Amino acid sequence: MEGGVCIRKFEELLPETEERYFVLQGKAFARCGDVPALVNEIAGRISSPFFSVDTVFAASGELRLIELGDGQVSDRKQWDGVLPKC
Repeated sequence: MEGGVCIRKFEELLPETEERYFVLQGKAFARCGDVPALVNEIAGRISSPFFSVDTVFAASGELRLIELGDGQVSDRKQWDGVLPKC
């Protein structure tokens, strides 16, 4: 959004649950474990060949989309090696 004002309802998020997923050619990849349904749904809706998806759990227990990245500045966050450390 460029310009203007956006007012949203405040929602408590659990920052320690933030996770980054990468999507390549419509297939989502997780650092560890399964890819959540929300991320798979997003992967199927975006036509870009590569992007990142950041999610976090709300205090209510619901998974929330935080950010979509174009892959140009997306670091690996917890993706620190070839084998996951989960």
